[in-house]
Amino acid sequence: MTWDFVLDAAHRATLGSAKPLIYVCPPTAWAVRPLFHALPKADAAPATLALVPEASHTLDLAAALQSLAHLGPVHPVTSPGRAQRLLRAGGVRTLIGTLPDVLDLVRRSAFKPEGLTRIVLGWPEQLLWQGLSASLDTLLADAPEVQRIIVTQDDAAIAEFLERHARRAPVAAAARLPALPTGPVR
Repeated sequence: MTWDFVLDAAHRATLGSAKPLIYVCPPTAWAVRPLFHALPKADAAPATLALVPEASHTLDLAAALQSLAHLGPVHPVTSPGRAQRLLRAGGVRTLIGTLPDVLDLVRRSAFKPEGLTRIVLGWPEQLLWQGLSASLDTLLADAPEVQRIIVTQDDAAIAEFLERHARRAPVAAAARLPALPTGPVR
């Protein structure tokens, strides 16, 4: 499936700065790909951390981002031990993982969030529903100067979280899922 949404000039300028951005889209990798396509290249290694709520999102997002050369090499964290070796070797520019896996890498001292250029937080409402709010707040507190890009399905549902971590951030609404079915279901 393709997604033809293009960010406007103000949103692209926000991505080029260290300011936060809220991106509203369905919780699928193909829907968030235009956002990653618009991210400017960063020289840090790793430069981008993409936190996703589930392991299946990790692999889907990695597959969707593999063709974006300015973000590569992209590494999905499926094994913290392997990720630790790749991070030490400097072979990762974009790291994609679940919150528990990323926190495991931080505990191992293999990963330091404060050295990132940006954190893309994918669908935090799912993390909040799982009771991981305190862990997520702790990780974000370790990287106070890092740009935060919040990808959410519904920005109104996580208004309190957005007030804490992306205060007054512009909202780019790629698409919203309909509240009710648009037609009959057979």
